[in-house]
Amino acid sequence: MRVNRGQPAQLSLFTRDWHWYLFYLVMIASWGGLFGYILPINEWHHLGVYGWDLFFAICSANPSLSGYFPLLGMWGLMSLAMMLPTFVPTLQCYEELRLFGAGSKRGFVGLTVGYLVVWFGFSSLAAWLQAVGSQMVWSATLSDNFASILLLLIGIYQFTTLKEACLSRCRQPFGIFLRYWNEGRFAEPLIGLRMGAFCLGCCWLLMSFAMVGGTMNLLWMGLTTVVMTIEKLPLLGRYISQPLGIICLIAAAVIMII
Repeated sequence: MRVNRGQPAQLSLFTRDWHWYLFYLVMIASWGGLFGYILPINEWHHLGVYGWDLFFAICSANPSLSGYFPLLGMWGLMSLAMMLPTFVPTLQCYEELRLFGAGSKRGFVGLTVGYLVVWFGFSSLAAWLQAVGSQMVWSATLSDNFASILLLLIGIYQFTTLKEACLSRCRQPFGIFLRYWNEGRFAEPLIGLRMGAFCLGCCWLLMSFAMVGGTMNLLWMGLTTVVMTIEKLPLLGRYISQPLGIICLIAAAVIMII
């Protein structure tokens, strides 16, 4: 590692990679914010009393939030916590371009911001739909029927050409960089918007399922984040997409029968 004269190696490393530190800091803070939504900070002392039993109960909880703005805050944190990990392959591709002199650390931030704009737009719509839905009288049967329909749609969507087209761009973003790259100030944010649109095309149904049974359920969010992240990996992703579709179709059938 090349170190500037008179500058500690640790400081040089932080200066060189501050954008990655910021990226992971936002991701970790988002998960912490979600945990705080379920268990406020002034109640964290209960963890010392009840231990792991309370922790797992909290992680599997699905508290009901009412009002658009509380729901918007929750969906915004969910987008940060769940979708930033899935964007890492694209950011790594951008870092490879930086090795050849293209791009910058500010471009890295701009790329991420453009990507998140798409998901914050989705979060605004999802929060509104959930706020409207919370004002309706939901019976257990109606909720199960809605869940089975969403699972059926997710399962079918896994086998569509639209899903595959969006997923292929998420797995191999280099072609997007080549096609739309320019030296303009807003090049990276605009590419981030495009990548966000492709990512939305991949994952919108999985994220929408949160409106049924996964809102603020940390176990569900963690599992879904892992699945969506692996699905976008070039080597491993092709082994999970169609099996995931089959699992969702079976789950939909089971809910309908029961």
